[in-house]
Amino acid sequence: MTNISKNLLDEIKRHEGYRSHAYRDSVGVWTIAYGLNLDDGIPEPLAAKILEWIVGERLTDLKRALPFWNDLSPARQDVFLNMAYNLGMPRFMKFKNTLAAAAAGDIAGVCQGMRHSKWYDDVGDRADRLIEKYRIG
Repeated sequence: MTNISKNLLDEIKRHEGYRSHAYRDSVGVWTIAYGLNLDDGIPEPLAAKILEWIVGERLTDLKRALPFWNDLSPARQDVFLNMAYNLGMPRFMKFKNTLAAAAAGDIAGVCQGMRHSKWYDDVGDRADRLIEKYRIG
């Protein structure tokens, strides 16, 4: 990337414009960001960077939203971070009873809340693995 000038990148940004959501361009191709053609797919290194960025954002969100965050073990923090990434923060924060159980240190209550949710039915084996990870801590 060292051979690509900042001026060129700025010019492309001006020409393409930025769009945060996918849209069909002038010839009907699904496009996002600065004219990224989604028919070409997303290269894995870019997808990994996007994942890392979003998970970092969710971590910041969870630290702000959950006063008991630092009381959780790293494994339990990972479980909630995994769920917040999967669900998005608004849906994750609807786990009121589960989060109340976590705040109270009620491990069984957290696991029960996770098991008795629509999320549990939606994500299959992932839920069982995360519940076990939370239980073991």
